[in-house]
Amino acid sequence: MTTKNILLAAAVLFLFNSASRAEEMEKMESDTATTYGEYLSNEFGKTDGLQVKVEADPSKAVGLQAGGGGIIIVPTKGLKEGSEDPAADTERGAPMAYLFMSQRFNPLKEGKPFDGKKLRTVDLADSGNKATCLVLSARHIQDDEWQMYVYGADKKPIVSSQFFPAEEESDGPIGIHVQDPADGKATLVVTVFGKYEATLPIGHKFD
Repeated sequence: MTTKNILLAAAVLFLFNSASRAEEMEKMESDTATTYGEYLSNEFGKTDGLQVKVEADPSKAVGLQAGGGGIIIVPTKGLKEGSEDPAADTERGAPMAYLFMSQRFNPLKEGKPFDGKKLRTVDLADSGNKATCLVLSARHIQDDEWQMYVYGADKKPIVSSQFFPAEEESDGPIGIHVQDPADGKATLVVTVFGKYEATLPIGHKFD
């Protein structure tokens, strides 16, 4: 591991394992999201068999943090409105982003965490801790209907969520925020181009 990667790993470990508490998710500093996004994208990008090829652009990564945990989304390069990828009409959809979650957060199905075998993770240096790694794509269904596919370890998406007009604007090509946190559950909202949003149910746990 290079000196740069060691420093990045140390930074990631600090964020993902801090024992601090928080009531609400806070926006991560841009430089922080870029640093963590670069490290995690580089590590996850080495994984064989990813469903779609995301060319990560950490310079446009955004993140949220709370209770010592974090969620970071890293868009694919060239993601911009009006530039449609023909892959959007294919079965797996067009690459959209990587989504990373610390162990304090996890995607849910019918209110329950996924079996670990359904998800991919990246080891965080030599700590024994991991980050959950998801691949997001955009699938054109018909006419104006689009869906966000969320891929774990399986060939098929673990979650599909329809895009609707966004209720909250975001800067840059992609953004995230959390709605309705209660009883250890919340809704992660992914906003694209500041105009469209799709959702992913997540669970959260603070010490």
